[in-house]
Amino acid sequence: MTAIALWSVRTKRFSSILWVGLMLIAGSIGFIGQMGLHQLHLAVEQQAISWLSNGNSQETDFLKKQTNIGSLGLLKQSNEIIFRVAPEAKQIPPRLLREATYNRYNSSLWLALNPNFVPVQPKINATTWDLGDQLPNPSTITISAILQGKQGLLKLPDGTFKIDALPVSQMEKNKYGTIKVVGKVDMLAYRSYFNNNFSVDSPPTEDDLQIPKSEMAALNKILSQMAIQGKSPPEILDKIEWFFLKNFVYSLKLRGKDNDATPLSTFLLDTRSGHCEYFATAATLLLRKLGIPARYAVGYSVHEFSSLENQYIVRSRHAHAWTLAYIAGKWQAFDATPSDWESMEDAAAPRGAFISDLWSLLSYKILLGLRYLSASNGLKYGGVILLALIFFRRCNPNFKKTVRLLSKKQRWLKAIYNKDSLSPKSKFYLIEQALNESGLIRHPSESLKNWIERLKKEKPELYCLEELALLIEIHYCDRFDPKGIEDAQKAEFKLAIQSWIEQYRRQAIASNSQVNKSGKSPIAFLR
Repeated sequence: MTAIALWSVRTKRFSSILWVGLMLIAGSIGFIGQMGLHQLHLAVEQQAISWLSNGNSQETDFLKKQTNIGSLGLLKQSNEIIFRVAPEAKQIPPRLLREATYNRYNSSLWLALNPNFVPVQPKINATTWDLGDQLPNPSTITISAILQGKQGLLKLPDGTFKIDALPVSQMEKNKYGTIKVVGKVDMLAYRSYFNNNFSVDSPPTEDDLQIPKSEMAALNKILSQMAIQGKSPPEILDKIEWFFLKNFVYSLKLRGKDNDATPLSTFLLDTRSGHCEYFATAATLLLRKLGIPARYAVGYSVHEFSSLENQYIVRSRHAHAWTLAYIAGKWQAFDATPSDWESMEDAAAPRGAFISDLWSLLSYKILLGLRYLSASNGLKYGGVILLALIFFRRCNPNFKKTVRLLSKKQRWLKAIYNKDSLSPKSKFYLIEQALNESGLIRHPSESLKNWIERLKKEKPELYCLEELALLIEIHYCDRFDPKGIEDAQKAEFKLAIQSWIEQYRRQAIASNSQVNKSGKSPIAFLR
């Protein structure tokens, strides 16, 4: 409507097409700005919730986990991207990445009793950490995350036995598989090597069978409805999973407490609606009631692939809880939450999230760049160079003239370098020309030796390439040694080059399996 109103008073100096194009651009910028303000509003609201709750939901306490079981309202979670996962060779990553594990439940609170952290020593490179023995055929993923306050808990797949490219100063692990680090940098991009046959978790104890007395009645009633007696442990897991899927629904609505029963009992016997903390807690206690050791695990679900970043992204709302069951002599993940919880939360994601995702990607790339510069001392030396240029500019009134002269000199040197490889001052240029004509091009920044080494790997059938090492040495002596080589040696050098080129062309024409039957080296007399 604004464009229609302005059409009659538009300037005649520009074409109508240009005017319409500019109006469309202005409208698009306005629309994107409006969406950005909406995202800003959501971010401020989410941060206010975090401040009012005196904590950050992304920071996990390895000693205790206060759940929202029994709370009232709506469980609101942020759409913010908090870390990224890149599997090796476009493989599918593990669905669950664990952050912490707990073994004692009491009134909506999970505790880790006597975690017993022990230090982990790095390898000599200070970035490789072994949690166990090396296992064959491991799977690998790279996890890129921010280490808040330069300390925290690592997010890892079950079975991780080795962590690489992790520049932290201290690492500790406890008997529940929780890995705690103190970092040197905020931005991490570490690789996890894992195998399902390995576990850092300790064997079960009596605490892994503990059940609060207040939950006994509800658990007994649920088990009586499942007809699960006499079943094997794998069959028990299937029965529990099917029971929850058939009779319960996933919901982020928090229904509060019932004065006559515990929040978990109300969930099991009355509402039968809740989020992952309800399902994971109920499944853990049900397994314990059946004599199967179980623990409560928290972490994140990895299921959203970003085509924009070509890797998996994990948001704050992908935080998840599940059960670890000790079956057949090892701990295994058991997720009793109905499988549609991921699609339900994705459907409830705010519109226009791509704007915040773009900003998150830009911030991520900037942090990676700063990390690279910091590791290579680029920031330190860059700052010194910048200060030197500012000082030089202040002290030298002919600064611009100097810069122009340096620029001309740089172009002159570059021109000389580009011509050097084909300079007629050395007859070696004939060999380079012959190789280039065959499509064996030398890269601009590649030395002659590196070039020939690369060609020997790419073209092993050209055995004449082995004899170029001596010719290159003579070429360097002729070009760069102040004394150079004598005239007689130059004549021999020229003959050797011509002989090598003839041999090379015969090999290039012949089939790859043909062998030079003469056995005579064209540069034997130079040795």
